[in-house]
Amino acid sequence: MACRSQSRTGFTLLELTAVVVLIAMVAAAVVPGLARGSIESARRQLVAGLIDLDARARLNASRNDACFLSVDEDTNQIVLMIVEGSETFTLDRVEIPEGVSVGLVSDGAEISFDQAGHAETYGYEISIDAHITRIRFNGLTGWYEIEEGGEQ
Repeated sequence: MACRSQSRTGFTLLELTAVVVLIAMVAAAVVPGLARGSIESARRQLVAGLIDLDARARLNASRNDACFLSVDEDTNQIVLMIVEGSETFTLDRVEIPEGVSVGLVSDGAEISFDQAGHAETYGYEISIDAHITRIRFNGLTGWYEIEEGGEQ
């Protein structure tokens, strides 16, 4: 009678442990990069929204009695408001993402645009984690300047 050798299927505990450790090492290297990418994406989206809001305010200033930007801390938004007669309307808004701090850098609590689309020179200071981005808008021309990478 011939002896059959039994073939073994499956993995040993040592092999499974090695695979789990390798997966954990790869995850530890990749996950922080993904988090930084999502923070960077949120920052870029916010900056683009603020630039667009400024352009819309300048365009709508001549069509309405008054046009202004303000930071609404209750809803965590930057709001573009217009005044037509005795009524005030919200024309557009930019959401401030969770964990992001935005400060308006100006002489007042809001930015008013005149009929020509001019405003005072103003800016925003965006803080995400320890990273600060500053946007400065020229009130007369609408040109903007972005300063990256300041630390708190």
